[in-house]
This record gives sequence, structure tokens and C-alpha cells, in this order.
Amino acid sequence: RVLFRFDVQTNLQAAVAMRDFSSNVNFKTVMAEEGCLKRAIELSQDINMELRIIGMGILRHLSVKTRIKKPIIEEGGSLSIGENVRFREFNSIVIKTFCDF
Repeated sequence: RVLFRFDVQTNLQAAVAMRDFSSNVNFKTVMAEEGCLKRAIELSQDINMELRIIGMGILRHLSVKTRIKKPIIEEGGSLSIGENVRFREFNSIVIKTFCDF
């Protein structure tokens, strides 16, 4: 629960630690079961783009493990992933529109 109580730099460091642990095949299931999955989904919806990117990275690492795929969907992770894909497409459209001027 430390993740959302401190400044952005502390949040970034905690999120990076979660991502690093989640990338290890030996810790994926434990990290998901200990709340990392919910936190990753929250991060992937954060207003801060760096935290959002790290959250998506954590989800990507966790999604490699077949046992965690269903919990990701059950917790709303697939919606968050879809929103971030759409968000990126929206940014590309906005950038292209500005370049056309």
C-alpha cells in the first residue's frame, strides 16, 4: 500500500521494483497474488504517463504466465490495456493533425 502514499519519485521507484520482480519467472505468481496485479492495473490508469507505462510493463510481464491471464481479465486488466492502446492511437491522430497545419 506504499505505492500511492508518497511523491511521484517514490511511486516511480516502487513501480519499477514491482516491474523488476514481475519480470522474474520465479516471482510472477507470488507478485500477482500479493496485490501486484491490482496495483499494476491502477498504475496503468494513472494520470502520470511514466507510471502508466510502468504499469503496462508490469501487466505485460505478468501476462506471460498462463495462470495469471484469467485473473488479469477478471480484475479489469484487459479493459485497461485496451484503453491504453486507444490512448496511443488518439495521440497519434492528434500529432498527425498538428503536423498537417
